[in-house]
Formats: sequence, C-alpha cells, structure tokens
Amino acid sequence: MPVQEYTPRSVEIQEIIGQVPPWTIRWGITVLFIVFLILLFCSYYIQYPDVLTAKAVISAKEQPFRLSWYRSGPHVHRVYVREGQWVKPGDTLLVEKSLVNRAVTPILSPVAGRAILLKGTEDNPRKSTMIVYPSLSEFEVQLYLPARGSGKVRPGQPVLMKLDAYPAEDFGMLAGEVASVLPVPLDDKYRVHVRLTRGLVTVESKKIPPQHVMNGSAEIVLESRNLFTRIFGSLFFR
Repeated sequence: MPVQEYTPRSVEIQEIIGQVPPWTIRWGITVLFIVFLILLFCSYYIQYPDVLTAKAVISAKEQPFRLSWYRSGPHVHRVYVREGQWVKPGDTLLVEKSLVNRAVTPILSPVAGRAILLKGTEDNPRKSTMIVYPSLSEFEVQLYLPARGSGKVRPGQPVLMKLDAYPAEDFGMLAGEVASVLPVPLDDKYRVHVRLTRGLVTVESKKIPPQHVMNGSAEIVLESRNLFTRIFGSLFFR
C-alpha cells in the first residue's frame, strides 16, 4: 500500500488561515453592540397598538316596513297608496275586509317613507307586497365582540370599520369611537355601541352609499405599547 505524503504549507499561509487579526474581532463586536443599542433605543419609541376584532353592523334607525297579502282567500284588500307615494306615520296603507264576518281592518304605516308596490313574488305569483322605505339620515353602529379581551374596551377608544359591500382597498375604512359597552353578554358576545366620527365618509374621504343595513368587521384600537415592552415585557414586567 503506497504511503501518501502531505506537503506542509508554508508558515505564512498557516498564519493567514489559522489566525484572525485581533482588531477584526474587536471592531466586529463593537459594531454589533452599537447596532444592538440603537435597536434597543428605537424600540422605546416605535409604538404598535393592540387591536380587538369584532363583527360590525351599521343599520338605519328607521328600517323599511314590509306588508304582504294574497289576492285570493277569505279576505278582500284595498290599497290606499300609489307607487312612489310619500306616506307619513299613521297613514292608511291597506284595508283588509273579511268575507266571513265582514270585519274591516285598516293597516297603518308606522314610519314615514316612500311606498313601493310589488305584484307577485318568486315563491307565489298571487302574493303582493308593499314596502315603505324611510329616508336614510341617522345610523346606529353595533359591534359584536367575543368575550376574550372584552374587558379592555373603554368608551372613547378609536374604531376602524371595513364594510363587506365596499372593500377597504377601494373605499377605505370608516372611523368611529366606542360610545358604550353593554356589560351583559348576549349569545356569548358583548355588544359595543360605536359613534361614527365622520358619518359614512371614509378615512380616504370617500362617501359610502347609504343602505338600511351594512355588515362588516371592525378593529377596536386599544392602548399602544412600544416594541421593547412587547419583546421584553414577559421578562421585566411579570
């Protein structure tokens, strides 16, 4: 078996490979330490808020009134309004007369709005419907918040809302603030009332076309914490 011979490297090459100059180590540690101090210093001033996500429902204070009847049966109906007519609360919309006992029942409008008449529906062509659409002027905003983290919610905290029908990427988000929190959960959800600070105008100054009911999601902005507290809070603030 042949003997393998190894040629020893020169003394200069061994010194270059086997020994790192001390100044490189010292300067490297110094630079890393300075960078760490800068990041640590900046972490005190970089704020990042905690948020809670909830379901949002924006609804008009006055909802449409719907009335339906059938053109056949033991009753005769007489409509007292025209298509597109504006009605006031207490106006007679329909009078129902029984063919059995001759009883007459007037049906009055509970809201002010414009009357829309629909003859026949998809499920029953003999079914007629009248809808009184009130004007859209005032809205109520309610959030349905899960129990986890609900104790952090306080009146005055800012709220940002995204609507399903109007994507935030195109229209922006609606801004508001917490008005009140119902202390008793309903169906395992806490109900939070929100006041719109800019109405239906988004933070990007775009007007949302009003609807009687609009669904979406909301983020309640809680207290802001800096990055230092988030990273090292479990170590120093137990």
